[in-house]
Amino acid sequence: AGGGQVGVPMDMLGRVARGCECLDNEQWWQVPKAFQAASWATLANSENGDPWQMLDEASEEGDKTGVALARAVQVMMAANSGRTEDLERGIRAHAAAVAEGRDPAWVAFDDYANQVIVNESDLLWALDAGHRTPTFGELPSDAQQDDTPSLDFDPFADSEDPFGSDEPTDEEGSSDDG
Repeated sequence: AGGGQVGVPMDMLGRVARGCECLDNEQWWQVPKAFQAASWATLANSENGDPWQMLDEASEEGDKTGVALARAVQVMMAANSGRTEDLERGIRAHAAAVAEGRDPAWVAFDDYANQVIVNESDLLWALDAGHRTPTFGELPSDAQQDDTPSLDFDPFADSEDPFGSDEPTDEEGSSDDG
């Protein structure tokens, strides 16, 4: 499987990017442009400009259509590339776009994109706070550190034995003749 992951040849990404040139970005919610940018970002190809900037542009333009598929591509690419700032910016932008309203004619596509983005938000929260996203659009980096309970709390520190036993244990020389 040299040159590819799970049986997918590495030249497939280049073919996807070239194939997207035939599709109308306006008609398809900027998804072709997002796929091209994602392919170029994966291949570290900057011949056509900065692929991450291109992903931002496609996502912003896609948000205006009311279908978040381009934004979902951006968020997944940022998550898979370890670009946390881009990931957080994409999640925040999607939350703002959802608040403005979505296109009901394409609710299935938009719902899928929303599920992808919420999943990435949940992964961020689970990694940072140990639970899923409490309010979509809010990120762990926004949370107040002072409100977080301390994990160093020991309810039995500075108190007597909670089980009421003051007898020495075997290690301390128990009086048991056993």
